[in-house]
Amino acid sequence: MGVADFQDSSSSMAPYQVAAAIRSALVRGEYAPGQRLVESELCARYGVGRAMAREALRLLDGDGLVEVQPHRAARVRTLTVSQAIQVAEVREAVEGLLARQAALHATPDDVAELREIARLMQVAVDAFDPLGYSALNERLHERIAEIADHEAAMAISNRLRLQLVRFNMRLSLQPGRPLATLRDHERVIDAIAVGDGAAAEAAMREHLAEVATTLRALDLPSTAGL
Repeated sequence: MGVADFQDSSSSMAPYQVAAAIRSALVRGEYAPGQRLVESELCARYGVGRAMAREALRLLDGDGLVEVQPHRAARVRTLTVSQAIQVAEVREAVEGLLARQAALHATPDDVAELREIARLMQVAVDAFDPLGYSALNERLHERIAEIADHEAAMAISNRLRLQLVRFNMRLSLQPGRPLATLRDHERVIDAIAVGDGAAAEAAMREHLAEVATTLRALDLPSTAGL
């Protein structure tokens, strides 16, 4: 048994946990688009062996966050503006469904949690904290998906949201945008609170359609990536 195999067998982390740790680092911007993810460096950072790191990268490749090529170091995926627009368009349909289902399943405690996230988003807006706002935005969409209790749609939504996280962070830096999108989210929450599935879906679809529109207006070539 080699050293890497021994490290994998003794590590308390599973591949999905390593993947989750790398995914969180990607979301925080610790790895740049196109950056090489060297297995030996990942092993040192997360205390696992090469086989474990390799499997974690394979999982992230399946999420569309990393590109793994034979005999070459994996790289953080670069998403072009055109690709980001397509992802936003698919999110519109999938997360519209999730908002509708959330309206049918939400408990008073669920609604209270959504409103608390929205309150914290308002705090972030008032504090001019766009990165904090972006993180809360991700949490709100994630929580709505969990409340919806629709496993297939949630799996698709989670993958698409992760692919767009860098663009969402960029959009959150635009003056006035966090407050405008907060009002969008409040309309979704209000519809969920009263169990109006049609209104929740419409509000979510309108919000994500506006995301796609804003992406089209970015001052970047369609082939530029983040």
